[in-house]
Amino acid sequence: MSQAFSFHPMLPTERSQVEDMILNLYSNDGEEPNDYMSREKIRPTLDKALTHPDSLRVDVFKEQEQIIGYALLFSFWSNEYGGMVLTLDELYVMPSYRSRGISSHYIQTLENNSSSYVLLALEVMPGNEKAKVLYTRLGFKENKRTFMNKKV
Repeated sequence: MSQAFSFHPMLPTERSQVEDMILNLYSNDGEEPNDYMSREKIRPTLDKALTHPDSLRVDVFKEQEQIIGYALLFSFWSNEYGGMVLTLDELYVMPSYRSRGISSHYIQTLENNSSSYVLLALEVMPGNEKAKVLYTRLGFKENKRTFMNKKV
């Protein structure tokens, strides 16, 4: 991996590029149409991250000055785990930068700076075997719960 790789909380000037990457994530890098995600949904998320980084954070990945990915994180208290859980809600690296250790380095950095968290959690799409292999290699384990939603 290049030594020039870095990450930092998203700056207001970077939000347009992050919006584009979020759309790419939800459209499988532009290969299939997606009606699920829109800029109208993304904008309040990025507004919240910029104004309340204590509850929602977007980290931007860069190689030198080029934005090459992002991660969206939030935290909450878990009675079950006895402390704060840091959830990696989205992780995206541009296709041309994948398989270079960027995601591994980022997750390891989260772990190394996790003194206020008792658990690092994430969700993996069922068909994303490459991500499952990465996360398993990094020590994540599948839990025996089923994640359920109800739109309100």
